[in-house]
Amino acid sequence: MIIAKNIYKRFGDTEVLKDITAEFYRGQTNLVIGQSGSGKTVLIKCLVGLHEVSDGAIYFDDDNFTDMPNSGRKKLRKKIGVLFQGGALFDSMTVEENVMFPLEMYTKDSYEKKLERVNFCLEKVALEGANDKYPGELSGGMVKRVAIARAIALNPEYLFCDEPNSGLDPRTASRIDNLIYDLTKEFNMTTVINTHDMNSVLEIGDNVLFIEKGEAAWTGNNKNFLKSENESLEQFIYTNEMTRMLKQNLK
Repeated sequence: MIIAKNIYKRFGDTEVLKDITAEFYRGQTNLVIGQSGSGKTVLIKCLVGLHEVSDGAIYFDDDNFTDMPNSGRKKLRKKIGVLFQGGALFDSMTVEENVMFPLEMYTKDSYEKKLERVNFCLEKVALEGANDKYPGELSGGMVKRVAIARAIALNPEYLFCDEPNSGLDPRTASRIDNLIYDLTKEFNMTTVINTHDMNSVLEIGDNVLFIEKGEAAWTGNNKNFLKSENESLEQFIYTNEMTRMLKQNLK
């Protein structure tokens, strides 16, 4: 579980996050949504330590990440997997080398043991046998699946995903959503996903945080998402005739 308590983030005189308190639960897909510029990406970067908060505190289970020394953060980062937008694979490395990269960085395991873990992760994302391929030989969906395999290589307790469906067709996007969801349940991870994809919210939104202008404007799940009475959330969701009709049918 990750808890953000009264988080503020300022860049100079600009206050991007304003008193955000939120909980991200273990074994659930926790989605952070909001318009471009709402602060959702800044929040994710604060959670993983790429930005320091201006005020407030972040807890990973019982550990205060905000006040943690660098040695403690380094140890904690071994428990964190990150899926970057676009996949961010190393083009000059094979699939096998990409997935093995965090194992090379953070473990002293033998090559045989690392390869066993790589093959296990590739099997989990249905890419067994793709070890020797290069990113340039892969489709967009396959790149995301390799990136997921790399993100879970260290068997993380916490998984962060930045726009995992960006640039994918709807069918492939749904497959990536379901893959992340299934892995979250199987490995009991605390998964936090930054997204603007409403299909993702409806399909895998166990826990949803809506940020507006740097503030936590609504929390809920995919069961009550479309029935929200929050005006700002409604304006964010219902941007076309089809979704307006969908809401009308729910009444």
